[in-house]
Amino acid sequence: MTDDARKRRLLDMIDALRKEMASERDGLARRKESVASDAAYLSESMEDSASARMAGRLDALTEALLHAERRMATLARQIVFMDRLRGQAAELTGQGGDVPAKESEGQA
Repeated sequence: MTDDARKRRLLDMIDALRKEMASERDGLARRKESVASDAAYLSESMEDSASARMAGRLDALTEALLHAERRMATLARQIVFMDRLRGQAAELTGQGGDVPAKESEGQA
């Protein structure tokens, strides 16, 4: 009974961590879309009147987009790792496919 409880906690912990990563990735993707939209609008505005302030803001938006891309790539790698770890933990606990993840997430 103690071993079963420990095994379940291990799988639950892996599932919770993966869910946190996927949630962060999804939120970042939404924010990235918003920033990209702002950058496109600002870029259009700059065609009409170029100003140093607008250029600085566009640079900041571009940097935010690059940061988001890097972070999303890191999260994708972490999610793949957690999926592999969960599979190994399920094998180790002898539960194989009998213990599905609590929540199915989209692909990383």
